[in-house]
Amino acid sequence: MTSSRDLRPRTILRIHFHPAERSEDLYRQLLAVVDGISSRVEPLPADWSAYVDLTGALTYWGRDAEGLVAVLRLRLLALHGVQCSAGAGPGRSIAAMIADATPPGAATVVRDDPYEIAAFLRHKPASALPGIGPKTARTLARYGISTIGDIADTQLPTLQRILGTTAARLAHERAHGVDERPVVPGAAPRTMSAAHRFDRDGLDTDRHNRAVLGLVQDLGGRLRTSGEIAQALTLTVTYADRTQTTRTRTLTEPTAHTPALIAEAARRGWDTTVVATPAAERFLPPLPVPVHTDPDWHTSARPLHLALPENSDAVLIAPATATTLAHCAAGTGQTLLTAIVLGCERVHFWPSMNIRMWNAPAVRRNVAQLQADGHTILDPDATDTLSDPDRATGVGPVPGTALHRLHASLAAVNRASHRA
Repeated sequence: MTSSRDLRPRTILRIHFHPAERSEDLYRQLLAVVDGISSRVEPLPADWSAYVDLTGALTYWGRDAEGLVAVLRLRLLALHGVQCSAGAGPGRSIAAMIADATPPGAATVVRDDPYEIAAFLRHKPASALPGIGPKTARTLARYGISTIGDIADTQLPTLQRILGTTAARLAHERAHGVDERPVVPGAAPRTMSAAHRFDRDGLDTDRHNRAVLGLVQDLGGRLRTSGEIAQALTLTVTYADRTQTTRTRTLTEPTAHTPALIAEAARRGWDTTVVATPAAERFLPPLPVPVHTDPDWHTSARPLHLALPENSDAVLIAPATATTLAHCAAGTGQTLLTAIVLGCERVHFWPSMNIRMWNAPAVRRNVAQLQADGHTILDPDATDTLSDPDRATGVGPVPGTALHRLHASLAAVNRASHRA
């Protein structure tokens, strides 16, 4: 493949680092070694990897891809004692596939040659192609398309009828090894990590789960202390033979800052009771205030969705995600929290989501419905509530700001009632 922007065939490298211990400083040092080979480096700290555009570096160093990758691997090992696995090809997607199929301490290169590309891709299952998930793979299988070679051999109009125009075009191009996306150099996003080393190898699942929960608690506390949020969470497991398994999940919505809100409320002299959704219940640490969940709903003489609002001066839902707003606007009453909303004349919602979600027509309809029902939306400020439009998650204002807005809203309501 030859890029229309450059007469030289592209060579894109995907490299995975496999250190014994991980730290942010070490990752940056490894990137510096890579940058000494090619300045076009795109860091991917979530799984300790990076994309590297070697196209110009091959000419500069006067080596072929195999030779230059060997030099890079040798430098990483000599300077930092870190093994790596690397895959190089004519585009990002095939480079990622090659790297994933390459064991630690090795490198694989697929040249920009139709026969080499076909030999690597054709016999792999369709689901191995980036962008083809399990559901899409099942859809293709119903039409007898089960391998990447089948995708490449299927006429584009036929694929478009099955997958849609854009998805079909991307799948067809990548099945032929075509991927024009550039490597975008930039600084590595800030990361925060925690590690736990077991004193011996073991198969005790409960012990493993406790270790993971402890790490999450540690990270959560440090994030709240520093006033930051996480866009993604990565778990890496290292086995006795030093091989690793890594799984990354991008957060679809921001996590709750419940402990910080409680601390701020206590500082103001407010008594607080927490109602946790089933999702929040799994992540909340122990709290120094009463916490009610769905199983508590009908355990008292008076149902909690009636008793709690009667004994409260204000009800604040934070963070009010797009899902929460939708359930409350629809009046589902399926959980203790949404039932409380049905029993309250006024609930204060603290919206927290991606700014594109906030501006989505469905969310705007739900917000309008809640306001029409007499509830209050603590309007988000773009500087402290909604995230950058290109990011996957959002954050809410700091606890003091949220409670200050709640206090101001209550004061406004009291003034209006006095005038009446």
